[in-house]
Amino acid sequence: MTKTVDSLPSRPLTKREVLSMEDQAREYCIRPESDEAFVISFIGDDGIHGIGFDVDAEEWIQFYSTDTEYSDEAFDEFEDAIYDWAKSQYGERLGVGDLEMVGPSDPSIEGGDSEKPEEVEMGLEPEYDCPDCDYYKTGLTTSPQSFLEHLRNEHDYSDSESMEILQG
Repeated sequence: MTKTVDSLPSRPLTKREVLSMEDQAREYCIRPESDEAFVISFIGDDGIHGIGFDVDAEEWIQFYSTDTEYSDEAFDEFEDAIYDWAKSQYGERLGVGDLEMVGPSDPSIEGGDSEKPEEVEMGLEPEYDCPDCDYYKTGLTTSPQSFLEHLRNEHDYSDSESMEILQG
């Protein structure tokens, strides 16, 4: 794992860089305006790791590692470690919205595990959920055209394929 951390650039990763790691990485803390990742989870040959960008040292560090088999309890422990580390490193920046937690069960979202806004749950607003990456937006936050552009530009879908996904 040290080899992977050492090979990362001395800056936060872009969304494209995280996605290029295929299914091995997922961002947990981003800068919303640029989608730069500051905390990621990484699935390696030797287990699951929490990796965070230390702004002061300008380097990535591994702050959590486990080789435990997947279970709901192990996942909860892993996410707790991620949220605790991010809060200790970026507390003020998270508080003012400069950085945002985007994990699948963000504790700041009220109402349990659901990340969907009430308007989506009630069927009043559409949701745009990319089948190839973590892009998820709703009619409250983006337009159908933006979602289509994402599919074409980020994943090289044709116009007809993009429309098929949109109409899903």
